[in-house]
Amino acid sequence: MISASELYYLNRALDGTPILGINPVETLINNDECEDSPKESLIRKKILESNDRLNEKSFRIINDLEKYKKAKKHIWINDLLIAIDETDFLIFLKNSKKGQVIIERTIKSLMLCEIIKKYQFLWNSTKVEDGEKEIIKPNDFILNKLLDKKENEVLCIQKKENESFSVCNIYYKEDYVYKYDLLNKQLTKINPRDIRLELANIFELRVSK
Repeated sequence: MISASELYYLNRALDGTPILGINPVETLINNDECEDSPKESLIRKKILESNDRLNEKSFRIINDLEKYKKAKKHIWINDLLIAIDETDFLIFLKNSKKGQVIIERTIKSLMLCEIIKKYQFLWNSTKVEDGEKEIIKPNDFILNKLLDKKENEVLCIQKKENESFSVCNIYYKEDYVYKYDLLNKQLTKINPRDIRLELANIFELRVSK
């Protein structure tokens, strides 16, 4: 785990531009509350050498950060921000406790398995007849459908390409599994299998239908 301010310090080795998912203003505020500077903290953690030179740890973080920033698309899956390119590996970023960030590399197929494992309502396959789409305002949807749900009972998928959101869907289970299209404000029943296929498509994995 690394602090956001430490990550921004290492970001100087790249282009120095803002890191998607980490607010630079909040980072500055949190940094002012720390006793050590980002450089001092990185040296203490042995991520940087005492002469400010990179080592294996800092090189790996910078390499992952570069891959994250250059990715062709970014996906939000609940609290995970995932950067995807044409390789079999992805980089995910997660904001942890105040000012702390997790940035790691993993295999696409492993990430898909971990997501499906966590959200049990994705496990089944239930045939759903085409039905009417219910139009519901986002605020009403949140108040009436999500307030009593636990973290692993709601799956939110947001997809960003070319600086705009092309997908923003929320999935949850009651008597059926439902999909709420936040962009179109539409609520419909859905087969969990279709959600698994959507996730596989997002991670650019080939699966049998």
